[in-house]
Amino acid sequence: MSDRLAAEAAAAGVPMELFPSGDERRWVPIGPSVTRAFSWFFTPSFPRATGRVRDLAVSGDGRRAYAATAKGGVWYTDDGGATWSPVGGWAARSAVAGGVHNAQSCGALLVAFADPPGPDPKADAARDFVLVGTGELQGFGRPPARPALAGRGVLAALGPATKPGNDPTWEPEAGSSVFEGLGIFELARDPAATPGRATGPVVDRVAAGTSAGLFLGIRRPAAAPHNGEFTWVAKPALGTFMGLPAGRQPIVTEVLWIARGGSPDGRILVAVALGLETPARAGVAPPGSGVAYTDDLGATFHWVAGLDPTAPGATPIVGRMSFANPEADRVYVLGDRQPAAPTATVATVWRIETAAAATPSAELIAGVPVVWVANSLGKNQRDYDQAIAVDVVDGVDRVYLGGNTGPTGASLWCLDVSVGPALVPTTGVSRTGSPPSGDGAASGGYIGGSVHPDIHMIRLAGTHPNRQVWVATDGGVFVSTQAGRANTFAPPGDGHGRIGGQLHRRPPDIESFRRHRYAGQRSAVPGRRPGVARHHGW
Repeated sequence: MSDRLAAEAAAAGVPMELFPSGDERRWVPIGPSVTRAFSWFFTPSFPRATGRVRDLAVSGDGRRAYAATAKGGVWYTDDGGATWSPVGGWAARSAVAGGVHNAQSCGALLVAFADPPGPDPKADAARDFVLVGTGELQGFGRPPARPALAGRGVLAALGPATKPGNDPTWEPEAGSSVFEGLGIFELARDPAATPGRATGPVVDRVAAGTSAGLFLGIRRPAAAPHNGEFTWVAKPALGTFMGLPAGRQPIVTEVLWIARGGSPDGRILVAVALGLETPARAGVAPPGSGVAYTDDLGATFHWVAGLDPTAPGATPIVGRMSFANPEADRVYVLGDRQPAAPTATVATVWRIETAAAATPSAELIAGVPVVWVANSLGKNQRDYDQAIAVDVVDGVDRVYLGGNTGPTGASLWCLDVSVGPALVPTTGVSRTGSPPSGDGAASGGYIGGSVHPDIHMIRLAGTHPNRQVWVATDGGVFVSTQAGRANTFAPPGDGHGRIGGQLHRRPPDIESFRRHRYAGQRSAVPGRRPGVARHHGW
């Protein structure tokens, strides 16, 4: 408490309490579970904003979606984002070794939506098979005030959105013994597997890209009420392949599992990094990132030509990389090259035309915009803000890119792949100028106006011409129902209550309220508008 209140309490003979013990003197929401974003990007509009959403899974028609948040667990909507509800209660998991980690800290989602969908979204939700990779270690933790939170495994459940909050929603086995203390960047399923199946020839198999290498999860039977569980094993051959010291593994920031002819195991592609950028002045990611693949479930690995960091004369690639797979085995890769040491980098997109080929190779795509704006030290937020999605429209690949900040909001871009190959502004979506000759974009290809900065995921749903573009940001979820056309994004509904408060030194009295700092983002702070929290009972 403040010194003044402490003195008043002592004079009145009132016992001092560090924290409230009853229903009074607690923080309570005063609705509607969002804040107004306060930033020069948005003034004077102040759109609704919430906390950081790391990953999204959206049904094909865009009606249902799951959102994985940085500190608030998983949320679900069955009305296109108009309303959201939490999934899975508190997802309690006992620690094995201890440390700064939490099962509510999410890094990745893998959802097998009910197929085929029916007329009742609640019945469909009961058939969804959901995996949540916990732990978010994508840099920019600021301990001790705002530490990056590691995870406690991979949560799995059938129909978790239909279960009450006090129900033991998630399967008991989450691989905590091997995943505790790690961050999970991506989960990818064997394309030949049946989601959730624990027996038979098409048993479920999932690959996990983590801060400590590649892991493989294989489904097996389990006792009721669960229909199975995963067992997880590490794939240490990846570190050996890269020439790393014994016991060390690369960071696997992306995983993609594709079919390959008659091979029962398909092909697993992985994006690897030797380190990520940190907030420290000297915290620059080292070179050595690349893309490798395995055709034998991680027993051996090979580099993709053009993305091989060991190739003579190769331009170094640094930090995190992401994949997009629009159709068949065509794969796009987003990353950051470092043509001039030590910190100057160039956002880059590669295309692997036939990733299932005997010797796959990648080519550079020209015309990539400034996806990440660097600071005065030449550092950017590539390892924190990164997303790529690719659509196919009338036979043309349409590329969506996400980074940190852009001309009037988020670094969010929509460009078509033209001859060259090169990226060009998309007609009807991202051209400069006023209609009909332009689309109102502030810069050619730019569509991030009024979207909260810091993009973590881009998902596509629905059909053209009303193609939906869902974007996960530091300020929650934003959606366009016009294929991402410039100035058409908006936060759907009331958002999710996910700004995590962290008190510093003092309990929540009147004076410390003024100094109270949130674990949400700088642009999603409490204000005197709907969607804040207040303390009562003084």
